[in-house]
Amino acid sequence: MDWGPIYADLWTDEKFEGGSFTLRSFFAFLLTNPYGMKDLSGLYRVSPEQLSVATDSTLTPHEVAEYLNECERRRLVMRDGRWLWIINRFARVENPANVRTQINVGRALLACRSPRLVAAWKYKYAAWVPRIEKALHQAIEVQGAPEEVEDVLGLRAIVPDPPPADDEPAVLYEDEIQAVWHFYMTTIVAALGRPVSYTLSAARRSLILTRLRDRIKDQETGETRLVTIEDLMAAISACAASDWHLGRSPDSDGTHYSLERDILRDKEQLERWLEGARGATRRRRAKARRGEPKLPPEPSEPEAREERL
Repeated sequence: MDWGPIYADLWTDEKFEGGSFTLRSFFAFLLTNPYGMKDLSGLYRVSPEQLSVATDSTLTPHEVAEYLNECERRRLVMRDGRWLWIINRFARVENPANVRTQINVGRALLACRSPRLVAAWKYKYAAWVPRIEKALHQAIEVQGAPEEVEDVLGLRAIVPDPPPADDEPAVLYEDEIQAVWHFYMTTIVAALGRPVSYTLSAARRSLILTRLRDRIKDQETGETRLVTIEDLMAAISACAASDWHLGRSPDSDGTHYSLERDILRDKEQLERWLEGARGATRRRRAKARRGEPKLPPEPSEPEAREERL
């Protein structure tokens, strides 16, 4: 049986913890089978019987259904009847800004007859929806199918906020939440130089999700956009760049800045860290152009506060 390429992250993704080799292989198969390999959105209609045939009957329809249930339980896919969505398929696209890619995804969104999955897709990839909508609209106009334009323009209208199920936001952003938390642990907590046992609590998970749903003003374009995981990582990096903020400076009280109270407390706090990071970058670039030696970023003025994380 040809399972297709096995992606490297299938061996490191925490969602597969405790899972068998066959489960990982089956998920790779979902990405590369004839029904879904050309669909970059990850949305397609398929039955266990069809997937069984695609495996050359290596798996029975019952076994396929069991693996699909396991993938859904591990938050790798979402299903609605025969409609299937591989949640991170679009995130695996090499060049999502490619117009052909956006047209491919737009047509898949139009073809999907599951409002729940379409709404969930657009909730997770909300930052891409306007660009996909524009690319698809232009393609339809060029191909002379104006009757579909209303459907294209209506893409945004069917997005509920929040999605239908209360637990779906956390499910859809699970990978992003884990990535931000891992970055915080390896960038700031690991730099403390002492054993720690911090966990990704429900409160911290909710905080990261809330920041990812915020909208901020882009300092380069001036446009309002959704916060990205790169923004959150940049804020964490800005904090980690200062020994004072890590509590290692002689004039500090030995405490360090925490994720929930000092870095991502609210949107305004995040924007201040991002602006500080941009300012430090501009200063370093200016010094480099003048041939001056590189200096570490200047810490902000100390604030009286208690240790917390």
